Amino acid sequence: MKHVTRLAAIVAATVLSGIVCPGAAHAIIPDTPPPPGTPCDPNDWPGTERRHTWVDSAETDIVLTHFLAINVAPGTTGSRTDTLTTVNVVTTTFGTSTEISEEATFVFAKVSLKVGFSLQQVTSSTNTASSAMTWSFGQPGYYGLYKGTRRVVGTVTTMVCFPPIGPITSWQWVALRGRTNLPYTTYSNMEEGTITCDPTMVPPPGSLRELARRQLGC
Repeated sequence: MKHVTRLAAIVAATVLSGIVCPGAAHAIIPDTPPPPGTPCDPNDWPGTERRHTWVDSAETDIVLTHFLAINVAPGTTGSRTDTLTTVNVVTTTFGTSTEISEEATFVFAKVSLKVGFSLQQVTSSTNTASSAMTWSFGQPGYYGLYKGTRRVVGTVTTMVCFPPIGPITSWQWVALRGRTNLPYTTYSNMEEGTITCDPTMVPPPGSLRELARRQLGC
């Protein structure tokens, strides 16, 4: 865990300072992946592998992962613990793998900076989260208990500033095999709460609470 934290810190420091690789003091990186064959300057990459990963896209949506409808009868208010039903599962993926490598951890740290909130950076699944939930109810009524998260999906591209070889007479950006528009999935911390059909307590559109309210049948 300490290793992941240190790696995320390195990514944050380098991206925010405009320095993409720890050894590159003045690297000038295009905002988007350049076409293969575009000239690159090896002097921008002293002592590094001369490679860079771009986050091509990062799309966010809300996912309801666990839910349970309960009827709190008069005389049964107070604290209670219930087991919720799994309704959707979100799993971290990088390419076709669900095992999150050091490279994927590096990428997820960059994605986190792009979207502006914390994301899972190790092998994770909402299916392994606890389905139990403890809540205190002060009034009888029909309630929905829910858990969910913000899912982020997108693609990344990794390219290398490649040296002259054979007919190639200058340093050029070359796409790494299997690393062009590579898909990924990750998600934020789990959220939980309760919801009712009370018309005076309508949740914001597009929120996790709205999804839970729909699930409750309001």
